[in-house]
Amino acid sequence: MNYKRETSTELYTLWNKSGNGTTITSASAGAIYVIQACVSIDGWPDSCDSKRE
Repeated sequence: MNYKRETSTELYTLWNKSGNGTTITSASAGAIYVIQACVSIDGWPDSCDSKRE
């Protein structure tokens, strides 16, 4: 997942490497205002949807 927080213009990436049906969290900071879901499949390019604000 790619995301931006209201406290920064930097684009962050959060990887969940635990598999299907699991969740992951990031440290608390400003609210997330842009989110982009991505799928990573071994041996294939990453596939990301459009950014949502």
